[in-house]
Amino acid sequence: MKNSFEQKHLDPTSNTLKSIDYAHHEIHSGSSFTCSRAASIGIGETIVIHIKTADSDKRAHLLGAVGVSGEVNVQWIEDVSITGGANGTAITTVCRRRDSRTKTAETLVYHTPTYSGGTSLGTYHTGSGRGTGGEIREADEWILAPDTSYILLVTSEANTVDAQVTLNWYEHTDKDR
Repeated sequence: MKNSFEQKHLDPTSNTLKSIDYAHHEIHSGSSFTCSRAASIGIGETIVIHIKTADSDKRAHLLGAVGVSGEVNVQWIEDVSITGGANGTAITTVCRRRDSRTKTAETLVYHTPTYSGGTSLGTYHTGSGRGTGGEIREADEWILAPDTSYILLVTSEANTVDAQVTLNWYEHTDKDR
């Protein structure tokens, strides 16, 4: 006969421990958020996404995905200055635990801001058979700095490109803080 721990935590068919990864746990706890922006862009046109982190102990653990119908360059820039006093137009962010609709993200996301400066964290070319294959969370997750503005640029290299930027993140406070 199994004890109460075994009954709660072991899979009955394989007798293995039931578990989920931490990012999945954050969805369950209501601390995981998502947003997206889709647009058609012509050659040389750019989708500009502004990610503004909160000045708090919570850190955004972010994964971004860019889906495109043609060739684009993607650039990730940290610590930009937002100019003209406008963050851009807000992009609706939703909590991924749908019965936690009152929970809101501390990280805010906008499109089409005016910005300057910053430090490039990387650039890659993708679309029309170019770029990378599948993503691995450990390789693609960024833990964003607090009170910092980031810019994600998607610039078309084709006549017309349908593009979608999707951001998924959870907000977590380290236990040792």
